[in-house]
Amino acid sequence: MNYLYAPESIGDGESILKEIREIVGDDDGIEMFRDSMSLSMRLRRLDNRNVGFVVILATKRKDLLDIISICEGFHSADIVLLVPDGEQATVTLAHLLRPRFFGRMNRDLPNALNVLRKLHKKNEENQSDEWAAVGTAGKNI
Repeated sequence: MNYLYAPESIGDGESILKEIREIVGDDDGIEMFRDSMSLSMRLRRLDNRNVGFVVILATKRKDLLDIISICEGFHSADIVLLVPDGEQATVTLAHLLRPRFFGRMNRDLPNALNVLRKLHKKNEENQSDEWAAVGTAGKNI
């Protein structure tokens, strides 16, 4: 499962969600969360190994701090992170999440979507490899 964190301050978030769905398709699924508490509760109910990627759109430094407070749920996820500015304090906080991609909200969304395409392709290949391994389990080769 994949997740999008788009706080209320970003507007409706639906246009970005639509672009992400075009990349991953409806089969892989993506859930959008508007606040860190609901995302945190969702991640607690899951086996963290089932998290594919998390897209975090932080329009304010407070959004970033809220996400950092729940980041233990992301330990196996690929994180794509867009932050509000390039100030040193913001950059330092952003690196705490160890994102696969890190950019600025106002200019890097197209690059973030390209990274998502690559991550999605990599995840699909890994799942194919896992299923192939399951198919050969127990067979004498």
